[in-house]
Amino acid sequence: MKQEPEYLLKVTINVLLRADQAFVTNFLLGEFLTVRAAEKLRDTLSRYNPDKLFLAKYEQITNPKFKIIPNEINK
Repeated sequence: MKQEPEYLLKVTINVLLRADQAFVTNFLLGEFLTVRAAEKLRDTLSRYNPDKLFLAKYEQITNPKFKIIPNEINK
């Protein structure tokens, strides 16, 4: 049985104009298992919008699907 990870990364993106760093918007990118998974999406956004900066904020949260597997030895 595959165990779900205990923590996830909740990623929020702040969007700024590259020219003067004026705030445009922010949005929740989602919840990810690794920083790498979120960075792939942020990189794609940056690549297709060269006039904007995409700054990521990472927050570690407890995975709601995480369950402690009971110790089989104590049964």
